[in-house]
Amino acid sequence: MNFLVVPTTNTDPGRTGQILEAICAESKYTVLPAFYESTLKGKYSCGRESKEMLDIIIANRVLCLDELFGWGMNAAIAGAIGRGDFASVIEKNLEKQEKNIEQTMEKILG
Repeated sequence: MNFLVVPTTNTDPGRTGQILEAICAESKYTVLPAFYESTLKGKYSCGRESKEMLDIIIANRVLCLDELFGWGMNAAIAGAIGRGDFASVIEKNLEKQEKNIEQTMEKILG
């Protein structure tokens, strides 16, 4: 699901948030495996090799915090690929990235 709407008439948004978080967390063990097995491996994969490749992809997936929080380092590095100046791009953006991470942590931790 891409989004969820909670009506403004909700009298206990904290509890609602906890319940929704619990449901989402539990879906990792119920909905996701069912979707993976029946839809991705069942309906949309073509043969044994496709299923094996899907297993490899799922086993090695990562979460990129730069993309998640929009810090911009991935975009800067992507631009450096053609130019071959990774070190200078990283050096140029390092202080900005450290500031972005600090600001994100302050928002998360309060």
